[in-house]
Amino acid sequence: MNTTPHSERLSERFPLPACRAQVILKRMELALLTFIAVCWAVLGTGAITSFIAWSSRDGERSADLDASWQRYAWSKRFRFQPATGQWPHARAPRIEGKVDDVDIVIEACTLTIRGSSRPCTRVWARAPLPYPVRVVVSSDVRLLQGPGVHELEVVRLGDPFFDHALAVRTSSGDAAYRLLPPALRRALQGLLSSTYRLALVLKVEEGEVSLTWLGEETRPAMLDEACAIVVRACCASGASAAYR
Repeated sequence: MNTTPHSERLSERFPLPACRAQVILKRMELALLTFIAVCWAVLGTGAITSFIAWSSRDGERSADLDASWQRYAWSKRFRFQPATGQWPHARAPRIEGKVDDVDIVIEACTLTIRGSSRPCTRVWARAPLPYPVRVVVSSDVRLLQGPGVHELEVVRLGDPFFDHALAVRTSSGDAAYRLLPPALRRALQGLLSSTYRLALVLKVEEGEVSLTWLGEETRPAMLDEACAIVVRACCASGASAAYR
């Protein structure tokens, strides 16, 4: 006669750790399938494909960007900081330097456009004298992101070629004229030419100037031009603040 208690016989037939492991695995599979189903329904198949492609290629792409930016930083005597950490706590690669006495930062970033994450490059700096106004210049309405940006007034500067190529939104029409002098407008138009063909957005917000465009930029000439434009915008902001 088997005198083994019923609970012990059950433990032998169904080990508790294995059961728990199976339950956890099933829950993880269910959560993953639910996540994919929601993304598929809300964002479409393109977003799922982009997510998978980003996950599989990001390490290699970041390594290529790191190598290019490290060479660029060395050639300019700037400081290069490679990408660190893992998603979602990763820090993108960046370059820190000084151009005409203005501290410049070049960094990799992303913009979400129509549900898909797009790699971008951003150059930003702070004007020596902050000017309390917002000016946003864009070549593509999809790049207009951030709180209140669509509530800004759309203005035309009376520069036919510039007004046709780029849209200006601002919290002060008068300030936009001062912050976007002719030389800066010509430089921004140059980024739309056949040489670069960028989709870009320039922001001047409370003395912080940033230029962002689609793609992970590795061309030294383009990085030079972007830094020069940001420095020029900082100077215009500082001059406007002094004038005020």
